[in-house]
Amino acid sequence: MATPAAVLTQVSDKLTNSPDAETLADYLAHTLDFPLASIRDDAHLEAAIDKINELIDRPERSPGATR
Repeated sequence: MATPAAVLTQVSDKLTNSPDAETLADYLAHTLDFPLASIRDDAHLEAAIDKINELIDRPERSPGATR
């Protein structure tokens, strides 16, 4: 699996220099940490709930998209 840094090095200069670059990097990091997929069993559901709880419990949250 590619690391967030490896993925970002493949993004064009135009995109990485855009105002949305930080949001994109944050999104990619989370997507690589826990890939988007259909939840098909209880074990995967539990992992998804754990990831959501981890994100909710953070003292600081990413700014997210502004659109």
